[in-house]
Amino acid sequence: MAVICEEDGTSLQVATQHLRDLLLRTGSLFQFIGELKSPPHQELFLQARVGRNVDGIDVKLYNRALELRRQFEAKFKRDM
Repeated sequence: MAVICEEDGTSLQVATQHLRDLLLRTGSLFQFIGELKSPPHQELFLQARVGRNVDGIDVKLYNRALELRRQFEAKFKRDM
């Protein structure tokens, strides 16, 4: 298990046992794709299927691109 922390102080446990060849380093930026799991009487965690190091990414630009994509997808769904 790894714990990822957001800039706002929130955190999420990530199960990493299915990841291969990914060096997890404290202080680095990572992106994970997987399923959110919520076992009875346990905390929510992410079962990671894919993970990658994204050190060097422009986080503000990435967040802006994500926001624009969500706006586009919402408009696309309305127009259908």
